[in-house]
Amino acid sequence: MRAQSNSLCITASRTYRILKNGIFGIFFICCLAQLNSFQGEAQEIHSAQELYDQGDYKQASLAAEKQNDLEGYGLAVRAALVYGGYVARDIEAIQWLGRAERLSKIAMKMDGTAWRNRLSASLVIGYKAKKRHSVVLVNQAKILIEGLIADYPNEEMAHGALAGWHSEISAAGFFPRLAFGASRELAGENFKVARSLNDAKIPLNIEYAKYLARGDENERKSAGKILITIIEAVPHDAFEQMLQGNAKKLLIALNSGKKQEIKTIIAEISAFPDF
Repeated sequence: MRAQSNSLCITASRTYRILKNGIFGIFFICCLAQLNSFQGEAQEIHSAQELYDQGDYKQASLAAEKQNDLEGYGLAVRAALVYGGYVARDIEAIQWLGRAERLSKIAMKMDGTAWRNRLSASLVIGYKAKKRHSVVLVNQAKILIEGLIADYPNEEMAHGALAGWHSEISAAGFFPRLAFGASRELAGENFKVARSLNDAKIPLNIEYAKYLARGDENERKSAGKILITIIEAVPHDAFEQMLQGNAKKLLIALNSGKKQEIKTIIAEISAFPDF
């Protein structure tokens, strides 16, 4: 009985550590570009979208919220997540995650069936899990993503999100896989489904490259080829330009052949790195 108790304690301890180290939040990057590709009708939304495309995520979020409708709140959430996750630091990052959560709840009340709203909600929950080291929230995010896939089986970003969920947690080792039911094999299968639906998206491809970068020598070679494709692609906005910069960093790490350097870079280019 004592041995079983010790085993559970070790599992809980290692589960806490992977959440503390922040690997869970990495996969959400693959959703953000697709989420921001809607067409707004109002001039305020056009202005907010332009701000987002130019990389002014803070002002984009503030401008989009002023529209006070579903599309405005949706863009406000997504811009808040990018600003909080990649620009802000420390307390400001926490504040912007809180803002994203508040706006996401408003958007979900307006339309809880829209796939973009549901995927945004899973992003917010995932980042909260990263901040709070919450096992419950990790599983809640997975349930939301699986439900989204059931209702929208042809949305590649939903499959990509689930692939990332399995990839990031299974990469931490046996105990996290056991605690969360994650699988590297399932990650690969979902990435294949996502890329069969659309293999041209920079955010999706960089997540797939991260997955491959943790694999064997052949997978790392494949990761390098994908990263080169990302770097050579024409970016649609400032967010994709940022991802291209991240791809260059990961490619350098891959070329070094040092697994620890690869692991370090993957962590550095994650959203909310201070959590």
